Amino acid sequence: MFDINKKSREYKFLFVPGVIIASISCVTFLLSGVYDQEIDDFFKDGIDYIPVKIFTVFMEEFGTYSLLCLLFLFLGVIWETLYFYQINYSKKNFVKNNKWLVYIYYLISLCIWIITIYTSIVEGFKKDFGFGPGNDPYSLADLNYRVYALIVIKILELGVMLAGFIFLRFKLSKRKDILTNEYWMDSLKGISYIAFMYMVVGAGKTFFGRPYPYSVNFDEILRKTEEKGWTYTPETGYFGTGIDGRENATYFPWWKPNDFFGNIKYWFDFNAHQKDNNGWWNRDFPSGHTTSVCGMTSIMFYFIGPNKKRNLKWYKIFYIYMIIGFLLPTMQMSLILQRTHWASDLEFSNIIALSFIPLANYFVNRHVRYWKNKWNAKHFEKFSGFIKEQKNGFKVYVNTTYGYIVICKFYYGKNKQAKIEKIINKYNINIEKSIN
Repeated sequence: MFDINKKSREYKFLFVPGVIIASISCVTFLLSGVYDQEIDDFFKDGIDYIPVKIFTVFMEEFGTYSLLCLLFLFLGVIWETLYFYQINYSKKNFVKNNKWLVYIYYLISLCIWIITIYTSIVEGFKKDFGFGPGNDPYSLADLNYRVYALIVIKILELGVMLAGFIFLRFKLSKRKDILTNEYWMDSLKGISYIAFMYMVVGAGKTFFGRPYPYSVNFDEILRKTEEKGWTYTPETGYFGTGIDGRENATYFPWWKPNDFFGNIKYWFDFNAHQKDNNGWWNRDFPSGHTTSVCGMTSIMFYFIGPNKKRNLKWYKIFYIYMIIGFLLPTMQMSLILQRTHWASDLEFSNIIALSFIPLANYFVNRHVRYWKNKWNAKHFEKFSGFIKEQKNGFKVYVNTTYGYIVICKFYYGKNKQAKIEKIINKYNINIEKSIN
């Protein structure tokens, strides 16, 4: 949980706007679930314009790779923390005598980046979605638009990665508070946040198997592709349904699974997109691209921490607002225009993303703090702290270099005092006081 003062900037500029956005998303989710088809019908011809084609393919490719840099950053912080500990506290001298080892992580990261760009671009030029090599049925344009967009995104990605690596290696690693400020725990919160979102999104997509608007209105797509002289081969990409794959897939509202028991056999079939399963392979609900953009806000775990002397400055607020206020709606509009998502898919993904921020924070505070305190008690000394009792539970605070930090809230259970003592012993805390 977050222990945020109601007079703080975190409360005014993050918590309150977050609650407002979540409330709006809940309302729009319920409304869009009723009017999904009407919304799709309103925007269906937007993709006919060249600027819109370029815009949609760029945003789709951006959403596919937008979290790669962040994951490298989170892992890099953990790597630098381990290196700092080995250099300054380890009794063994292997790392001290081989300082070049720290660069292994950055070398591996760059190799992964090179492999992803090579395979993506090489496959991109010759990919066949079902309408012949070089034809992009989503944007109804030449596939080169998508490949060129990917190249631009990868170049931008490389620039961000290199800047991040330079910061980690030559600035963050020199900070004396790299351990005490627990940046590595904030990295775990960011990774947990992204992991939780994708587990729920992946499970939802597989369970519901909701067809694209693209597939539900496939007769319109076929008409436009045939006007371009493209030939549809369902054996390569089965967008429609029926024997020849030319019939429209069935529309399913977000709450209704697409032949759940009949499509279980496709759950682990990597060639499901080449078979008639009434558009199940589209797996439209929820939106992975939306949660991907929301995942970029996970860097805010580095921003929040008044007890760690971290001030929520204007440029940090601007970064978060830019993602939520500009990048997120831009991504969602591109998905609607490309007809690869219903509006309700997108709004539900907003709700997931916002609700999982406190969940990730809670998960790491409760579970990772246990192991950290246990390790610290074994190698150094126990942390001091205090209990703040409430009506139905109590909060546990631990004293760090920069002040007290809340671990999380625990409920009393049947025996109040026994539960308090159990938690104190579990988290290896020397209690200074108890506040009612």
